[in-house]
Amino acid sequence: MNRIIFFFWNQKEKRLRVLWRLIFHGLVMFFFIFVIASLLAVINSFFRDSFLSFLGQEYEEFLMLFLGLLVTFLATLLSMLWAGKKLDKRNFADYGLNFGKNSFYDFIFGFLLGAGLISIIFLLQYSLSWVEIKDTFVSIRPGSPFWLDILLPFIFFVLVGIEEELLSRGYHLLNLGETLGRMKFPGRKGGLILAVLISSFLFGFLHINNPSINLLGIINISLAGVLMALGFIFTGSLAFPIGFHISWNFFQGNIFGFPVSGIKDLPLTLISIEQKGPDLWTGGVFGPEGGFFSTIILVLGILLLLLWVKMRYRELNNKLKYRDEIKKAETELKR
Repeated sequence: MNRIIFFFWNQKEKRLRVLWRLIFHGLVMFFFIFVIASLLAVINSFFRDSFLSFLGQEYEEFLMLFLGLLVTFLATLLSMLWAGKKLDKRNFADYGLNFGKNSFYDFIFGFLLGAGLISIIFLLQYSLSWVEIKDTFVSIRPGSPFWLDILLPFIFFVLVGIEEELLSRGYHLLNLGETLGRMKFPGRKGGLILAVLISSFLFGFLHINNPSINLLGIINISLAGVLMALGFIFTGSLAFPIGFHISWNFFQGNIFGFPVSGIKDLPLTLISIEQKGPDLWTGGVFGPEGGFFSTIILVLGILLLLLWVKMRYRELNNKLKYRDEIKKAETELKR
């Protein structure tokens, strides 16, 4: 009996072990997805025509995409609020939203890095004549306001960046790193490396249903997960990964006209392109994330991140705020 309890329950921490916390959180998240999706479906049935009369019928596909994102965004927030209180016994801010004085600069650097890396990919393809510029300022609804066409996808990618970073880095990586880093084998550093690899692979696998996904796409998305995970570890907040995530997607789709993880037909692209060249390098219909150019550029991004952290913080240390360390600090303050 004691062995069964030990398998599920950590008596020292007074909470479920990490595997069961991750499973229960996933189940609760799916429950919220079902409830919220049902509510939004009812709302959409009443207001869909009003939305489309304002936006235009051309926005119908993007509206459904946006509503799907809104479901997962709200489900992630609610499930993590519940998990923080009931499963993890930690404050919601400790998932990486404990922004300090350096967070603004980390966010800006992340945003600029994401925009810069995807710009390099575009310029490389353009110099090789693997991408041809067909037009500029192309909207799915001719004559619609520029501010609307550019604002809606930007908000979309902001929500994507926040939601996916909260889940993959804030929840998965933090819980795995906290547990694996405490084990004698592979040890603190080895456990954290293993946590980065597991959470990043899971991040890549969660894109398995994206349109036109390929194996290299999953690998590159996982590699991007490693880059954002390291940003979380070395800065201690989600500011860098959220900034990087937003600009990488936004510049990829709305500035350069590439598909974003297989998603096409965004309301506006500043540059409309025709993709040429070998799919193995360009990613083809899946977008740059499905090609070898992204593999090389993301490795460059990791090196630039490490350089930034060394310049900014003088060291490459794990700055994640683990539950036990927070409680210890709180106890010392009370004394």
